[in-house]
Amino acid sequence: MIETAEFTETRITLDYKPKHVDYDQIRDGRLAELVNFFHLEEATLVLEALKLFSVKCYLLLLVLTNSAQS
Repeated sequence: MIETAEFTETRITLDYKPKHVDYDQIRDGRLAELVNFFHLEEATLVLEALKLFSVKCYLLLLVLTNSAQS
């Protein structure tokens, strides 16, 4: 068991230049493909500080971290 997991604020800078958009994936409901419509240059993503207590396993820690940042 992980008693305490603490993550400080993290800043990530993204540069993303899409090559193409797969319209079939959008039609099939894979909306993540919509990201390919946007050119991101020096886009900053900030993950807020997070503190978790009494997490049973590392996999659950990853799931909870992802959920908290969404």
